[in-house]
Amino acid sequence: MRNVIIFCFLFSFLFSASFETARNEAKKSNKMILVELVMESCTYCEKMDKYVLPNEEVKQVLNDHYIFIKLDINKDEIPDILISRITPTFYFLNTSGEKIIQDIIGAPSKSQFLFYLKTQYQNLEK
Repeated sequence: MRNVIIFCFLFSFLFSASFETARNEAKKSNKMILVELVMESCTYCEKMDKYVLPNEEVKQVLNDHYIFIKLDINKDEIPDILISRITPTFYFLNTSGEKIIQDIIGAPSKSQFLFYLKTQYQNLEK
């Protein structure tokens, strides 16, 4: 139970960070930035939170290769570079956070999401 509480705290902390904080961390760690745009009452956002993001393999790839941040389009400041207001939308950004590498609109399955995650960081490493 203690581990669940700690995980939930860390998970919410990562998602509540600002975009600028994510950019700084990505530069320090040389990781790509992955931004998920969400909003309250978004069925597909909830699907991602329930079935895809908690998966151990997904969490491992995110921790190893990305600075992952979740931004609510109605509550958070959204950088101008992120133009979509459809939720969920995932943006793969370079380590400086200035260039969109790929965007994905909707809620991919766990296997599709893992494919996107692995493809993007492997392409960056080449």
